[in-house]
Amino acid sequence: MLHMKKEVPGVKISNEYIDRLKEAQDPKEEGIKIAVEMIQSLQKIKGVRGFHLMPVMWESITPTIIKEANLDTLR
Repeated sequence: MLHMKKEVPGVKISNEYIDRLKEAQDPKEEGIKIAVEMIQSLQKIKGVRGFHLMPVMWESITPTIIKEANLDTLR
């Protein structure tokens, strides 16, 4: 996240997320929690019909995030 915040134009990431990852015992697990929280927040916004999930360089985590966010039950 820190790399994205500093290097990717237009990306804005709250310091809250950066701090959570720095302080986490398991940063990967915390990253999953953050992704799920973001998905759940997006689902509550009227008019939002979807989102793009792109775990760069860690594509194998996608099924876990989908399951944790209860997206596997949606059709």
